[in-house]
Amino acid sequence: MSEFNCRMPVIALRGLVVIPGTVIHFDVSREKSIAAIEDVMKHDQMVMLSAQKDPETEDPGIDDICRIGTAAKVRQIVRMPKNVVRVLAEGLYRSTIVEEISSKPYLFYNIAVDDTKETIDDPVRSEGMRRALEEIMERFEGLGTKFSAEIKQSLAFFKGIGCHYYHVGAFVVYKPERLARHRAKLHEKLVIIAKIIIFYRNHR
Repeated sequence: MSEFNCRMPVIALRGLVVIPGTVIHFDVSREKSIAAIEDVMKHDQMVMLSAQKDPETEDPGIDDICRIGTAAKVRQIVRMPKNVVRVLAEGLYRSTIVEEISSKPYLFYNIAVDDTKETIDDPVRSEGMRRALEEIMERFEGLGTKFSAEIKQSLAFFKGIGCHYYHVGAFVVYKPERLARHRAKLHEKLVIIAKIIIFYRNHR
């Protein structure tokens, strides 16, 4: 495991989780979020993206966002009407908020970044892990989750469980308004997610 601390602006996202290894578009309209995006574009373009606990909170602070998020590189911004900025960002590393440095003009925190890259040199072990992950994904699909052909094909070139662990996670994030309607299935999915996490940690 490779981990280092750094200072980084943080953007709270409503109803959205950014996963390492993915590229995503999202819109920001809060003054703090726009200020953070504009500042990072002048420097290294790095920002931490963290999900907001309650989407209705208008001015989230350190207690209103998830401590674990993703350090991302902002690739492009486009100014939209009504003071909205559309952001193209690439999720890079799993990150954890350590402490708050300041909250104005934007959220600025001390962050622990985990830039570990998973690799497997033993072909027998690699194949066993690939098959185990395929089985877990099949169980997810039995509960109504569909995985893209790209992710399934990527298992044929399996080199490390880390990237697949994150990509699987990207497909099991539920929007708050759907929780009440899917509690039974959600419980079963959470059990599978726990197995993925344990499986991942046991093979690091």
